[in-house]
Amino acid sequence: MNNKINLLISGLIMGFAAASAYSDEGANDLCSKLPGHWQGIYTIKNLDHCQAYNGCTHLVMADTTYLSGNTFMLKLYPAVGQGGEFKIQCENGEITSPVNPGNSIKASCDSMNHCFVIYSDPMLTSEMAKL
Repeated sequence: MNNKINLLISGLIMGFAAASAYSDEGANDLCSKLPGHWQGIYTIKNLDHCQAYNGCTHLVMADTTYLSGNTFMLKLYPAVGQGGEFKIQCENGEITSPVNPGNSIKASCDSMNHCFVIYSDPMLTSEMAKL
């Protein structure tokens, strides 16, 4: 069952990365807004999996830092399950990551550097905000 939560968390990470590419902001502005602290929740959709994780909805945090060139590091810290570190490429507002079948992504950033991401796939839904 722990492998399933790792898969769910991986989907969240890919969704976060892909969501950033669909912001209404300009391409260069989007990439510059990736670094920072993100907080939110993720909700497991399959009720049978919820019992194994002591609930369906859990907190999740992520820190994104700029490495060099077009490369960023995303560190994910879920309250339940294992997190991880992932490199993300951002160039001209496009994030390179595997595509998750059946996902939907909505993201927005404003001029005050407030960014929001809503990600959904067949296994989970997540909402995160950049603080």
